[in-house]
Order: sequence, then structure tokens, then C-alpha cells
Amino acid sequence: MTDCLSKVFSFAVLGGLLITSPAALAYRKWEKNPFSYIAVDQNISSVLKEFSYINDLSINISEKIHGQVRGRWLNITSEDFLQKMSRLYDFDWYDDGGALYVSSKSERSTQIVPLHDHSLSQLRVEMQRLGLFDERFELNAGPANDTAVISGPPRFIAMVQQTLQSLSPEARPVRRSSDNGRHLTLFRGSSVSDIVVH
Repeated sequence: MTDCLSKVFSFAVLGGLLITSPAALAYRKWEKNPFSYIAVDQNISSVLKEFSYINDLSINISEKIHGQVRGRWLNITSEDFLQKMSRLYDFDWYDDGGALYVSSKSERSTQIVPLHDHSLSQLRVEMQRLGLFDERFELNAGPANDTAVISGPPRFIAMVQQTLQSLSPEARPVRRSSDNGRHLTLFRGSSVSDIVVH
């Protein structure tokens, strides 16, 4: 810690960061915290760890994050600092309410997932309610009916998938098949199957 302090001078006004649940983090207080930082040839991972410590955040940093930081950033917000770092060192950041996840932009991916008879708006609303939605990343209608396209860093994609799985099966409508039978979706643990009841 002494070696770190000899190189780096940093401070932030925390303002009582008391939020602990994802739902409460729809407006993340840490993003508006005043922040100043001076670094002299410091590893980017060390800078991000200092950033998380100052803002009282847990952090998960990908092994693909590399670089040396030199410079000073004075009297800006914590969000502005993180955005500047992400542009300079080519990484994404995502706060899931429990931790700040930092990953290389090379780790971004795009996936098409089934909605299982839920609407895209229902999924978006639930993610916003939980404080998990981030407009920087993509969550749009898929190329086929009942699908969505997710694009972004690994943690964002994982949280979209988990939110989708958490939506109540009871909310899914009963569909009618072409032979006048009832088309039902059956859930057994983690398995999903479609059946027609006549």
C-alpha cells in the first residue's frame, strides 16, 4: 500500500453509498461521485482496483485487460473517469448491482435467444426494475418471432439470460395449435418442452 501511495494520489467524496440491491441501483450513486486521480506508470488493473476501493465497489477484472496508465484526471465524476479509461484502454464496464465487471471489448459477443412467449418489452421492463438494463448495449427484437438479440460484454449477456429465465412461467400465454388442441409449454426443472393437449 505504501508503494502505491508513493505513485498515486486519489480521492473521492463517497456521499454515503448505502445501496445494496440491484433494484435500488437503477440510479447508481457512485457514478456521480467526484473523483480525481494521478497515476505515474501504473498498471491499468491496479488503477481499476483503486477506483473500486475509493467508490466502495466490488470489482471483477478480466485477465485480458492490459496497459500502463500515465496522467492526471482532476475534478470529474467517477463515471467520466471510467468512460475515459474504457476508451483509452479498450474495455467495457458493466455494473450488475453486486459488482463492477470490466472486460476487454474483444470479449463482446452477440447472441440470439428465445423469449419463450415473453415479450421483449416485458424483458426490458424487468431488467429496468432490477437495475440491470444498460442502454450502451443491445437488447432488441430477433430475426425470428419470439427471439431477442443480445450484444455486449459477457456479464451483460449473462444477466439478460438470467432475467429471462426468472420471468414467471405462469405469465406465458396458452397458444392454440392448428388442430384445435391447446399448445402448452411444460417446465420440468431446467428443461422446457412443448405439448399439445386435445
